[in-house]
Order: sequence, then C-alpha cells, then structure tokens
Amino acid sequence: MFQKKKIVIAGTGHRPDKAGGYGEEARAWLRSRASKALESIIEKDYEISAVITGGAIGWDQSLAAASYGLGIPFYVYIPFKGQESNWPEPCQKRYKAMLKKSEQVKCCCRGEYETWKMQHRNKQMVNDADIVLAFWNREEKGGTYNCINYANQRLRYIPIINCYEEPKNN
Repeated sequence: MFQKKKIVIAGTGHRPDKAGGYGEEARAWLRSRASKALESIIEKDYEISAVITGGAIGWDQSLAAASYGLGIPFYVYIPFKGQESNWPEPCQKRYKAMLKKSEQVKCCCRGEYETWKMQHRNKQMVNDADIVLAFWNREEKGGTYNCINYANQRLRYIPIINCYEEPKNN
C-alpha cells in the first residue's frame, strides 16, 4: 500500500499592504490562495502533518485559517509575547482566536519587540519545516525576503513554493 510522505510546512508572506488590503474581501482572497496551495501539495502525494505560521496579519493568518479549514494542524511561532499589541483591535481579536485554534504556540524570544526577533522566529520556522510555502512578490527586502533567503542558504535543501499572485484589488 502506498504511503504519503509526511511533511511540515512553514509559511512566510506579506502583510496586507502587499497582499490585497485589510478588508474581509482581501482576507478571503488570501485564505483562498493559501487553501489552493495546501490542496496542491496534498495532491502531490504528501500528507501535511503540520503548518507553521508566524501569526502576523496577512499571509500568516490566512495560512493558519486555511490549514484549520482543511483540518491540518497548525502551530504559531510568535517572535515575542505581545506581537499583536500595536495592531488595530479587530486584528488583535482575530489573532487571539487563531492562537486558541492552534495546536501549539511557541514563543521564540523573551522580552519586547526588537527587529531581530522576527528573523530569529523565521529561522526557527524554517529549521522545523520540510517545505516553505511563500506569498512573496520577489522584493529583495523585508521579512519575507529574509526568511526565503535564509531557507535558500541552509545546508539541508528545503523547497520553496511561491504562490504569489498580484492581489485583485490593488
């Protein structure tokens, strides 16, 4: 009997300003992109044992929602406690709801916000994954680029699947 290869996916991608905006329509569109990407991976004879997301607004939360909707366990690797503290209240509520649905929440660094903590979190996500599922517009700056760049520099080959598509409402 054929057995599917079990994999863990780490997600990295843009925030709403580069992923269609902050409205419900944009979130639904991004969730749909994430669901299609996950389904495509499953169709390639993989069993996704977990998805790791950084929990930020945009691709991260859409990937978590898509995973949950498909019955795939997801983990949230947060860079530090209080990541959401400066977000608008509706975004904070969605974040807290996402954390409750996750199988595991891993806090990667102690203390408050510092820029380097985002990349430290990204490295932990990549180190714990078999594939990186990205929503990246190929800009060579920012957190998404840094995460992909780290994955490309690893000694262990880790495939990167980029499912970027220009947002419909930009």
